[in-house]
Amino acid sequence: EIMLYVVLSHQSQRPFEKHCNAYKNNKLCSRLRPIYVNCPEGKRGTGPCCKQQEGLRTLFEGKEYPLYDWYGFFDDDVYLRKEYVVKNLQLFEPHFPMALTSRNNDAKYLGHLDNTCHERGPQFQYPWGMPIFYSRGAMHHLSKGLRANGLVKQCNAFRVSHDVGNAIFHWMHSLKIAKLPPMASLPKVRSDYIGSHWVGRSDMEETYHLQPRDRNKPKLQPLRKGSFSFYETHKLWTSSPEL
Repeated sequence: EIMLYVVLSHQSQRPFEKHCNAYKNNKLCSRLRPIYVNCPEGKRGTGPCCKQQEGLRTLFEGKEYPLYDWYGFFDDDVYLRKEYVVKNLQLFEPHFPMALTSRNNDAKYLGHLDNTCHERGPQFQYPWGMPIFYSRGAMHHLSKGLRANGLVKQCNAFRVSHDVGNAIFHWMHSLKIAKLPPMASLPKVRSDYIGSHWVGRSDMEETYHLQPRDRNKPKLQPLRKGSFSFYETHKLWTSSPEL
């Protein structure tokens, strides 16, 4: 069974509950179970690092939650084909400590170019994790580090956000990483892709990289307003003759 949770700061609890109480028939509220954590707000840096760390830790260690085979964390601008993701996860043993991310995430040097390790050898490369899925064995393996605020500490030390910081955290724990099929770039859909990124973002509504970059400049294509909504993205995926 696929269970969906949303990780929110305590500051967001009242607005979330007010919204859901006002719209009793809202499918979003009926499907997403909130996990409230003591984390700062913010789209980058400490806030999302804390939400990934505390959300996963709460879900894995909280007695009110069942023990799952797989745990996933992804941003609110990600559209995933959940059943297809689960089909891929079932190819692996959940008791084995490992994480899976999309094939788009090649191994990169830990951190960013301007705040990375001084060492530049291949042993200091790891794939970024967005979206990221952990086996039950991986959660056991990482739990001590999560309790020690390890992910947030690495994000702060390297001045990065969660998708870059979790690579450092995984590297510290020598966690094995496997690759899921890629994430698609809208408006492209393919039957072997697991979903789309940058959905619902206003900064992507004006232009988008519709065609591959050439050596001179990216080719941009204006899109109509609303093209990046979750509704339009879902309709795009479910109406594709490929799927």
